Amino acid sequence: QKFGRLQQELEDTRRQLAAQRRPKHTIASFIGASPAALEVKRQARRVAQTDSTVLLLGETGTGKELLAHAIHAASRRAHRP
Repeated sequence: QKFGRLQQELEDTRRQLAAQRRPKHTIASFIGASPAALEVKRQARRVAQTDSTVLLLGETGTGKELLAHAIHAASRRAHRP
């Protein structure tokens, strides 16, 4: 019984960790249908497939950090720093 309980606890913990590792921000979650917003999404998807360094510029509050997280989540390095 104890072994079964420990196995269940381990499986529950693994599920919780997997849920925490999922990206919070994705390119698809960006809201916007304007031509400029669609172009940003297109470029973000494109650059996520490369190993290039990306510099995001814009005013405060425009979502640069969220976009950076989304690009990282869509990249091949998503599970690494």
